Amino acid sequence: MKQRFALLSKTILAFVFLWYVKPPEAVQAQEKPFEVGFKLYTGIPMNDFGDHVGSPGFGLEGHYGYRFPHTPLTVGYELSYFNYGRRDHTETITPDLFRTNRVISTRNNMASLHLLARLGPHYGMIRPYIDGLFGMNYLYTRSHIRDNNIFDNDQKFSLYHFDDTVLSYGAGAGFRIKVQEVERLLNPDSKTFWYLDIRAAYLRGGSARYLLQEPAIATDGSMIFTPERSHTDILSLQVGFTLFFSGN
Repeated sequence: MKQRFALLSKTILAFVFLWYVKPPEAVQAQEKPFEVGFKLYTGIPMNDFGDHVGSPGFGLEGHYGYRFPHTPLTVGYELSYFNYGRRDHTETITPDLFRTNRVISTRNNMASLHLLARLGPHYGMIRPYIDGLFGMNYLYTRSHIRDNNIFDNDQKFSLYHFDDTVLSYGAGAGFRIKVQEVERLLNPDSKTFWYLDIRAAYLRGGSARYLLQEPAIATDGSMIFTPERSHTDILSLQVGFTLFFSGN
C-alpha cells in the first residue's frame, strides 16, 4: 500500500513538473520573461500584534519578477505600504497665561521590502502560484501638530517620527486569471496581457517597538511617547492585476 501511494505521489509530482517546465513553444516565444503587478490589500494583524492593534488596516503592494525560461521559477522583489491606525485628537495646555489648543493627527504605518521566489506555470488562462518571501518591515509613526491659539491665527505645523525596523519572512499563495489583451499604440505587434491577481500571504515579523496611542503633549510642548513591543505578524488578503508583455 505504501509503495503504491509513493508511486502515485511521484507520478503526480512528475506530471506537475512537466506541466510547468514544458509549456507550448509558441507561448514561450510570445511572452517576455518578466512581469509587474500591483494590488490593494487588507492587512490583518495577528497574534500579539493583533491583540495590540485590534483592527485590520489597508495598504498597497507592487512587485517585479523575472521568470526563468523552461522552469516554474520566478524571482523578484515586492514593495508594500500598510496603514494600521490613524487618530486625531485635541489637547489643551496652559504653559503661561494663555490657553493653547493643539490638534494632533497621528498615523501608524508599515513599509516593507521583500525578496520574492515564486513557483507556478508561466502560461495559461489561469495561473496558480505559491510564494516565499524574505525581507524587512519598517514601522513608523507620523504625528502632525497644529496650534489653534485663540490669540494667534497662525497655524504651526510640526512633524515627529517614531520608527523601528525588523526582519520579516513568510509565504503566500494565489492565482491569476487572464482578463484582457491590449495592443500597444506605437507597436501593434506588441501586446500587454492583463491578469486579475488574487493572493493571500502570511508574514512573520520580528519584535518591534511601535505606537498605538497618540503621543501626549507636555507643558513645554514636547511629545511623550509610550510605545508597545511585540512581533509584527500580518495576514494580508490581496487583489489587483499582474501584467505580462510580448513583442519588441
